[in-house]
Amino acid sequence: MRSERTPRTLEQIKDSVSFVMTVTEGKTLADYSGNRLLRQAVERNLEIVGEAVGRLRRDDPDTAFH
Repeated sequence: MRSERTPRTLEQIKDSVSFVMTVTEGKTLADYSGNRLLRQAVERNLEIVGEAVGRLRRDDPDTAFH
């Protein structure tokens, strides 16, 4: 059964992944390692993705597993 929160959850995942891709474009591992602000921003957005995926698995497993 699809949860009413599914569209919002999927949008959060999309937004966070898009952010990570944008801020890391053209960056090297050395850039990432040497920039605390970049690391923390990326790590926080990956946490958001993980939390959203967990919520999606609980609220709408049919969507989560397709």
